[in-house]
Amino acid sequence: DTVVFRFKGSKYFPHGAIFIKKVACIPKQKLVEKNRCFTCNGRPIGCAKERDRKGNPAPLFKWNGIIPPGKYFVVGTSRDSYDSKYWGFVDKTAIIGKAYRIF
Repeated sequence: DTVVFRFKGSKYFPHGAIFIKKVACIPKQKLVEKNRCFTCNGRPIGCAKERDRKGNPAPLFKWNGIIPPGKYFVVGTSRDSYDSKYWGFVDKTAIIGKAYRIF
């Protein structure tokens, strides 16, 4: 699924910004980060970049274990996407709804 949610905020985007991302790992699944690359139940999700577009060190979300209830790991469709690889889980309460493609 692709979800729409209110972002929790960071140095890149304000609290409450609206994001649209694909759900890559859900509660009760095993999320593992190793060498900046993430897997969900052994399935590759993607790797986080070491630097942001300005050349500054990029943050990295660290997690190795089962995703807790009410939390979701989301990713963008671009390898440059600012997503859960950098800032962590989206809380279920932040999700506004599903997003659908319109052609």
